[in-house]
Amino acid sequence: MSRKWFAWLIVASCLFIFINTGCSPPTTAAEATASPSRTPRPPTSTTYPPTATLTLTSTPTLTATRTPTPTRRPPVTRTRRPTPLPPGRIAFVRITSTGTDIWVMNDDGSAETRLTSAGWNEKPEVSPDGSRIVFSSSPEIERSNVDIYTINADGSGLARLTDAPETDTFPQWSPDGSKILYTSGSEIYVMNADGSGKTNLTRSAASEYFGFWSPDGTKIVFTARSDGNEEVYVMDADGSGRINLSNAPGMDSVVDHPWSPDGSRIVFDSDRTGNSEVFVVNVDGSGLTNLTNHPASDWAPKWSPLGGRIAFLSDRAGTEIYLMNPDGSEVNRLATIPCGEFSTEWSPDGSRIAFACDRDGNNDIFVVNLSNHIPMKLTTDPASDVAPSWSVR
Repeated sequence: MSRKWFAWLIVASCLFIFINTGCSPPTTAAEATASPSRTPRPPTSTTYPPTATLTLTSTPTLTATRTPTPTRRPPVTRTRRPTPLPPGRIAFVRITSTGTDIWVMNDDGSAETRLTSAGWNEKPEVSPDGSRIVFSSSPEIERSNVDIYTINADGSGLARLTDAPETDTFPQWSPDGSKILYTSGSEIYVMNADGSGKTNLTRSAASEYFGFWSPDGTKIVFTARSDGNEEVYVMDADGSGRINLSNAPGMDSVVDHPWSPDGSRIVFDSDRTGNSEVFVVNVDGSGLTNLTNHPASDWAPKWSPLGGRIAFLSDRAGTEIYLMNPDGSEVNRLATIPCGEFSTEWSPDGSRIAFACDRDGNNDIFVVNLSNHIPMKLTTDPASDVAPSWSVR
């Protein structure tokens, strides 16, 4: 082998060793001659880190998982709260040749709104919060089947609460608005405001009607008729503890708002003296007193919301509204407006009285202010307007 091939063999071997062991190739003679003279450094011992071992593992299998579809919540049904009648609105009944309907208006006679539109509807009472009106109704003008209904103050949400063969009428809200008192046939019932929980409170051989809650809702005063004799009774709200308050021969009865504001006394009318008079009695039956004691007939007493006055009707100079103190003193005529038929209602603040009067040939709604005794006519419709009921008692 020639020297040339031998030299190339040495170079190739060194390169092989260099690649595998890291040694340096030898310096050729030419390179040594060209390089300047220098002191060689001692060899450096180089330590290499251990070679890392790569271990291959099988690629993990990716399993596609379907994302669960979220459960959709059922849509939320929001019940619209009925808009209450603002203070100063009056509900009333309008009678036409085709039937009677419940209407509302402002206390100045403006913004008349019709709430019902069929049959015979009467005796509206506004709930304590002003949001609902309870009334008795029959689909026929002949009043063949009268039941209790409620309706929102804006005319929506008509609901039938009773469905009995007897006539259901004279509905009254409890002071907290949770219950309704009413007369069914010849008995007094109570039910929840939604019509559930109907309960007969009287259950006697007599005919009982005209039930009215005490201001705190714990007692009920009513009229009972037996053997041609009417008496005024009071009982607990559950029908127990009946007490005869009038206890005399003749006709004794209560009308709207007979309770004193503190619930201690009750006013009623009685003909025990030979003509109708206004009496007051304590809730336990004591202290019976004739407040009017007049030769004329006095009837339909109603206690004012503030308790300082009692309004009543009298025919002393034609049928008119009179006022007196709770002890019967300071009797005076509220307004000179003779009427053949009346239905009166105190305003919530006790400053005015709304009433129906047929002064002009048919019944219209009037309001009179106690400060000036001047009546103001609110309705002028050719129909007959009766039974006013203020939005807040």
